Order: sequence, then C-alpha cells, then structure tokens
Amino acid sequence: MADEGESQTDVLARIREQGSAFEHMTDRTDEKINDGSNYAGLMRPEDYKKKRVEVTMTEEEVRAKKVAAATARINADREAARAADGEREARERARKEKFQREQEAAAAAAADDGAGNPKKKQKKKKAAPSGLSFDADEEG
Repeated sequence: MADEGESQTDVLARIREQGSAFEHMTDRTDEKINDGSNYAGLMRPEDYKKKRVEVTMTEEEVRAKKVAAATARINADREAARAADGEREARERARKEKFQREQEAAAAAAADDGAGNPKKKQKKKKAAPSGLSFDADEEG
C-alpha cells in the first residue's frame, strides 16, 4: 500500500494534514465576502467580461479584429472626406451660378440703358469760391 521509501507514520501524518480538504464545507459565504472585498473596485463586471473574451481569443483573431477596426476607421475617414468634398463642390456650384445670374442681370441692365436712353455727358459746374466763415458774417 505504501511506497517502499515511505514509512507508515509518514503516510498517516500526510492523511491527517489533508484531512480537512475532503470534509464538506457547510458555509462558504465568508469566503465569498472576503474574496469580494479583496478585489472590490479593481474591475467592473463589464470590463471583466470584455477581458475574459480578449484572453480567450487567439493571436489570429486579435490581429483580424485590429485589422477590421483599422479598416473601418480608414473607411469612415474616407467617407467623411468624400462628404466634405461633395458639400464644398455644391457650395462652389451655387456661388458660380449666383455670380453668373448677377452678371447676366448686369449685362441686361446695361443693354437696356444703352439702347433706350443714351445719357448725355453733363458738364461739371464750377464750384463757388470758398470763403472764410467770418467773412460771410460780415457781409450779411
């Protein structure tokens, strides 16, 4: 029963030491309370679940996840740049159309003025000689 190198007393001593390991534990609430207080505030349950999933992933899965995240970020940046370019082009078209309408309206107004009533050049009136203000008081 016992190994050749062990004596019977050694075997009995080991059995006595490990005797409590096989006894049925009636109350484990103290262990749970103590265990919870030891780790309180270290990790939220959501973080624990996320970390547990990350630990179970293989290197290929982790690499694929990182590549997918980077690809999604690049695609989002490109889509935002396309949207910004489209908005800029729309503003530019609207500005050009407005400028074109203003030019056509100005050309039409110039054609109406030129065809219907040619304006005569008016001569400039000679300005009255300037005098000093105290001279005007004395004269009046």
